[in-house]
Amino acid sequence: MGKKIPPFITQLQAEGTRADRLLIREETHLEAQKLANKMPTYPPDRMMYIKGLAQKALRKELDLEVFKLFIKMTNSWMELEACMPRVKMLERRRNA
Repeated sequence: MGKKIPPFITQLQAEGTRADRLLIREETHLEAQKLANKMPTYPPDRMMYIKGLAQKALRKELDLEVFKLFIKMTNSWMELEACMPRVKMLERRRNA
């Protein structure tokens, strides 16, 4: 019987190397930046854009980490809080 590998070592091996994690983080940042560049400046259009992205994130068409970073980058917390109840209701109705 061999030595038992500690769980934290197994977790580190599963997560990949530091270079892999940095590459994933960089790709996530680039995707979020592309979304931020496309965002309109007019408030009603901005709200619709964020609502559409939230729907895509709930349908798993958009990576959740990219969406979270997009919200952080654009400081769109207020718009997200305003449209999220409606988005959730529409998604429940769509899935029912």
